[in-house]
Amino acid sequence: MACRRLMILALTAAALSCGADGIVALNANERNRRVAARVGDRIDITLHTIGPGEFASPPAISSPAIVFLDVAYCGDPNPGGPIQCFHFRATQPGLAVITFTPTFVNAVVQDTIDVR
Repeated sequence: MACRRLMILALTAAALSCGADGIVALNANERNRRVAARVGDRIDITLHTIGPGEFASPPAISSPAIVFLDVAYCGDPNPGGPIQCFHFRATQPGLAVITFTPTFVNAVVQDTIDVR
């Protein structure tokens, strides 16, 4: 009976640890952020440019800890510049720096994701 309980406990713990499906969201009002994510989490990063141009896609990613999924224009249209929503997935433990390069005069943005 104790062996069976241990087996059920181990299977439950394994299922919970593999089932990361959270969303880590970074908004457009902050730049050069560092956040933690779990393997399996989706990472949504919103960026807003000031003036013409946008952030190039895909952004540079320093390691395979995360992968780029897609980018879309999001939010209400803004006369100050476009709002872009970049989507990523945390795939393995590690540290990844995402570098967003503007196509015009805006500053480069670097966000660091610590995947656990």
